[in-house]
Amino acid sequence: MIESAQYLLHQKPQINLLLQNATLSLSRKIIFSLLSLMYFELTTQQHIQNQKFPPYYNFSTYFQQGSQIEKFKCLINYFNQCVEQTEYFNLPDVNFQRVQIIDIPKWSDSTNQLSNFKFEKKRNEDHINCGIVDFSDRFFGGKVAAGRGCAQEEVLLLINPEAIIATLFTSQLGDKESIIISGILQFNEYKGYEDSFICIPTKFVNKGQVLIAIDAIYFSTKPQGYQYTQEAIYRELNKSFSGFKGSQQQIISTGKWGCGIYGGDKQLKTLIQWLAFSQACPNGTIIFNGLDDQAFNDLGKRLELCKKRYQTVGNLLKAILNLSQKNILDKLC
Repeated sequence: MIESAQYLLHQKPQINLLLQNATLSLSRKIIFSLLSLMYFELTTQQHIQNQKFPPYYNFSTYFQQGSQIEKFKCLINYFNQCVEQTEYFNLPDVNFQRVQIIDIPKWSDSTNQLSNFKFEKKRNEDHINCGIVDFSDRFFGGKVAAGRGCAQEEVLLLINPEAIIATLFTSQLGDKESIIISGILQFNEYKGYEDSFICIPTKFVNKGQVLIAIDAIYFSTKPQGYQYTQEAIYRELNKSFSGFKGSQQQIISTGKWGCGIYGGDKQLKTLIQWLAFSQACPNGTIIFNGLDDQAFNDLGKRLELCKKRYQTVGNLLKAILNLSQKNILDKLC
């Protein structure tokens, strides 16, 4: 770790910022070195005019008590695995891509057929060889390198630590932007969530997963009913479309994106993701994971009725905009 940190400090390789529609390809050695710098608290926050960067950029809080200790274990296992399995450094580069949609779909006029879907009692990351949706913060990484905090995005990055370094060169996401990360390896398993999170160290494995980071609107701080407005619906459509289209994945695993503490309506957010995926990948399959939330898993039956009744993205969206309200599926089908 020390040698890796020294390598970057002395060699000073040029690592560009991940700006609009840019792609960075980084070797495993560079990634290992960057995470080493974060570990030794040798990284600083970027300061670029008209750009805002994540406020958390090193692991200074990982030595505190509570769930941070479990975060610390995830990181240490990454370092141990890389040192013990020297073939790691010969593996292909990891690609970090920032996608901004320029040509916004004419949503209400879309004749794309509604895509296939599945509802499963799993976690997003349980699926292999597909896109995995990261319920991202507007500052990529959320609190993965911060004080207490271990929600979906933090968990996803802790089991795939190579993705954490994007917090160093990724500024705040815009409304039509997403982050796509391909080539990463999974180093840890886990159980629990937030304060109950427990790291289960494993040997690294390539699951063929592509991370799709999309940040939802934080409706908990918005006026009541705002999420049912045309403005909010179109924003969430464009955001998720950016990630789904940019990932180029025909199978995408997601779930209750933007719900929970974000205050999103489960039915509406499911419909929005389905519409965006159907526009991006009409011949693909989107998987909604609800674990033991039976009410959420039962939405599949309602979506089947919607598919038969509305058939296309445009038809379903127009119906949603006309009805926008809580329990919208009760009105749609």
